[in-house]
Amino acid sequence: MKKQRFVAIAGLWIALLGYLGFPMALKNILYLLTGIALLIVGYMLYREKKMLLNKGEAEPKSFRESRPEIQNYTMPEPERRRKPQRIARHEPVREPEPVQSAESSHEQYGQ
Repeated sequence: MKKQRFVAIAGLWIALLGYLGFPMALKNILYLLTGIALLIVGYMLYREKKMLLNKGEAEPKSFRESRPEIQNYTMPEPERRRKPQRIARHEPVREPEPVQSAESSHEQYGQ
C-alpha cells in the first residue's frame, strides 16, 4: 500500500512542480529524479503482481465473487431476430426498343 501511496503523491508532486517557482535547471533535475523513482516503484509493483500470479492467485481476493450461483454463470444466447420478408413487386418487363440505324431515321424525317 505504501507504493501505491507513493505513486499518488509523486503524481501530485509532478502536477505542482511547474508552479512552485524553482529555477528551470533545478526543476529539470527534480522531474528526472521523480521519473526515476516512479520507474523503480512501478517495476516493484509489477514484480509483486507477477509473484502473486505465479502463486496461483489470478486476482486479488477482494475482487473474487463470493456468491456461488454467480461464479459459474453463463450468459444465455440472445434470441435471433428474423429478417423481415420483402414484398415482391412484379412489374411488367418491357422489351427494349430496337435501335434505329442512321438510314431509317433519315427516311422517317424525310431527309
